[in-house]
Amino acid sequence: MAFLEYFFILFLLLILFSFSIFIHRRPQNHKKTVVPTNWPIVGMIPGVLVNIHRFHDFVTEGLIEVGGTRMVFGPCFANMDMLVTADPANIHHILSKNCSTYPKGDKYSKIFAIFGDGIINSDGKLWEFNRKITMSIFKHPSFQSSLERITWNEVKNGLLPVLESTCERDTEVNLQDIFKRFSFDTICTLLFDNNPKSLSLNLPDIPCLKALSYVTEAIMLRHVIPSSLWKLLQLLRVGKEKKLDDAWKTLDQFIYKCLAQNQNEYNDINSTQHQEGKFTLFTALMREVEDQIDASWDRTKFLRDTSFNLLFAGMDTTSIALAWFIYILAKNPNVEDKILDEIHTHLDSKVGERWNVKELNGMVYLHGALCESLRLFPPIPFNHKSPSQPDILPTGDKVDQNTKIIISMYSMGRMKSIWGEDCMEFKPERWILGSEGIKHEPSYKFAAFGAGPRTCVAKNMALSQLKILSATILYHYHIELVEGHPVLPIASMVLEMKHGLKTAYHDRSTSNETKRQNQGREPRDPCRGLTHTRHRRSTPRGCHCDLTHGLSHTINAHLKSLEKASENLKLFKADLLDYESLRATIAGCNGFHPVLYQILRQDSLSYASTFTNLVNDVWKLYNYSSSLTLQVELIEPAVKGTLNVFKACCEVNVKKVVHVPSLLLRSYLANRPKDRPLDECHYSLSLRCNNYIFLKPSAIFAVDIYFCYGVSSTILTLKPLSSVAFCICTEGYEELENRQRLIVDVRLFSRSTAFSV
Repeated sequence: MAFLEYFFILFLLLILFSFSIFIHRRPQNHKKTVVPTNWPIVGMIPGVLVNIHRFHDFVTEGLIEVGGTRMVFGPCFANMDMLVTADPANIHHILSKNCSTYPKGDKYSKIFAIFGDGIINSDGKLWEFNRKITMSIFKHPSFQSSLERITWNEVKNGLLPVLESTCERDTEVNLQDIFKRFSFDTICTLLFDNNPKSLSLNLPDIPCLKALSYVTEAIMLRHVIPSSLWKLLQLLRVGKEKKLDDAWKTLDQFIYKCLAQNQNEYNDINSTQHQEGKFTLFTALMREVEDQIDASWDRTKFLRDTSFNLLFAGMDTTSIALAWFIYILAKNPNVEDKILDEIHTHLDSKVGERWNVKELNGMVYLHGALCESLRLFPPIPFNHKSPSQPDILPTGDKVDQNTKIIISMYSMGRMKSIWGEDCMEFKPERWILGSEGIKHEPSYKFAAFGAGPRTCVAKNMALSQLKILSATILYHYHIELVEGHPVLPIASMVLEMKHGLKTAYHDRSTSNETKRQNQGREPRDPCRGLTHTRHRRSTPRGCHCDLTHGLSHTINAHLKSLEKASENLKLFKADLLDYESLRATIAGCNGFHPVLYQILRQDSLSYASTFTNLVNDVWKLYNYSSSLTLQVELIEPAVKGTLNVFKACCEVNVKKVVHVPSLLLRSYLANRPKDRPLDECHYSLSLRCNNYIFLKPSAIFAVDIYFCYGVSSTILTLKPLSSVAFCICTEGYEELENRQRLIVDVRLFSRSTAFSV
């Protein structure tokens, strides 16, 4: 033990000595480069360790600088030189053309020892046997239907209730954690018929979830430090090796417990007969074991290794791919809108039924968006190979049995030489061939699912599940990233987000129903039997309906210049008497601000906000000209227009309607100082309460009461009583007199949270 401690201290001293030499001998006019310096004794490892927090981007920058392939030298005594490549010719040579020459190798199997002899970690005949059994299970007639059934059940009973609960509380949520829990519950149910219910409303602490994260981080570290060092840390049980050891025990305890329960059920005759009608991976696996494995095999270990490999592959990769997909969609709202249009076009016709894989496969744009996300953010960012004999790669690099080859799929997606000058842009269109459908790229160019004989056997299963989940989430919710939350990949064997994916999201089901009703369709639910009582909340967007004459051009131009107006403010002119057109325009907005100010004649007024009795009072009060036919030209259109506004807003569940009566607005504008600019302040009213109490409130009360009871909209009518009531409710009668109040500020409509009720 003392010898190992001295060895570790000596290693640290060598690093310090090499660093000193580097600092003193480095040229002052050296060319700036991202390729790590090859230091004496310790090689390039210090440069790698310094950039371990941004490992994948660091590797990508270096490969771009040198053309796609680079030799990285490790410590001279550690035998860990590695060749890193993102060159398609090399990848085709290694993974496809000469696959048998490039097995995983003994070094790989030791690094990934926790995977045992499963399909991820095996070579040669053992790998062929594992693949044969896995393919046989995945081709089982009941496998696809069971996968869909389990996925939809978890969507119904796990995912949507949790999202709905956090949406109602208006709280932030870590979607990466939610997706990991979803995948964990799904794969455990499919594999063991045992749902851990980690995706519950209280989000319980599940040891296996943390354990899997510790596994991937420790394996990553093993790639970048000498094997003697991580073995020393393993022996001493310190750092990530200690966490890996504890995680291994936690996962084995869970897996062996599930295996024992399933074994007992499988051995029971009644349970066996009962299970004929349903499918689990364990049942299918047991039948394969009985048919193909002789008594000399350790069946328990084989079942454990296979189960762990399937558990890892089915959980981490799917959840991580979905998290990055949602992240990049939130960064590209135009792509999100196109996917939503495709969802409504292809899936709205199914009333009360679940979407099946065949229907989802017809969604070309969604498929292209998923492939584009996988190109930029592959769940498994690199692959590890070692040649079994000396070889020369197409790039001219010589390798032998001691060379560790790292294939960076993450870097491949960011190479201009592979994907063009726009390689960093998120463009689903690059995967679409117009009317011909989906464009298929060769696996040595797009290697997110591997390439050659070792291409992921669950590729179609993973894509199907990603389509179900992404389509369901996008159909129900608009997701926004939490401002200021850092999103970057952790140094791990999987492309997990270091700090998770903190998001806020809004229920868009109201706008979905409105679209269906406008098309004459019945309301639908994408998941049969999904009958949650929803808190309806659409995308936070404000509508500003302009019915003015003469002022609209100037004011609307000013409103369009406000911050975030292009995203959150919808400006339009409308005929209040055309109900269907008005309703279709309002749909999808959280707030609605109709400016009911219309001059019919210089001496007349259209007061489109109340009923006959109030109009008569106003008419008498101001003694307007009797030349206007009151009932036909003023009262009937005013009442009908007002009713149309309120009815449309209530039916499409607009959360807040700010209603500005014409008399109030005209009176306010008439007293505007001549030098005051024509901006949004015209509609931002600050009223002196005691100056306007003369108006009769009864009819306005009738409007508010009639439309507010039993509906979800809040109708704020800007009338004298509004300022009076506001002051009384908040501060009491003693504060009422001569008090100015800002009733509404139109600028709120340009802010994304203004109407997030």
